[in-house]
Amino acid sequence: MSRFVFAFAVLFAVSCGQRNPLKEILPIQVQRAWTLEVTRVLPNEEVADVIRRAGLKRALFAEYRGNGRIRVRVFDMGNDASALEVLQRWPPSNGPAFYKGKYFVLGEANDVDRATLSSFLQALQRDLK
Repeated sequence: MSRFVFAFAVLFAVSCGQRNPLKEILPIQVQRAWTLEVTRVLPNEEVADVIRRAGLKRALFAEYRGNGRIRVRVFDMGNDASALEVLQRWPPSNGPAFYKGKYFVLGEANDVDRATLSSFLQALQRDLK
């Protein structure tokens, strides 16, 4: 019985201590004007097939607020080559995207202009940890 209790306690501690490492790569602020407000794990069902097939490890949705809202989706592809492959296959009509290391990132916004979104994404790419 005591082994069961010990095993349960260890399992509980490990599960409570797990974090989404993608949250840790996002800066809290971008360009001093945009603040990270919302993050959530994206289930695989919400990810495009081209990204899943390239070796998706995990995905995260984040929203930054400033003079409007900018939403980003960050995909951990496991390695640089997979992230680059997705970027090369990603249709530009599906929104601006970039990759940095093993991460493929998509940006979108309805209430900011294209130049602001582009500037934000360039700064995010530079600041991504």
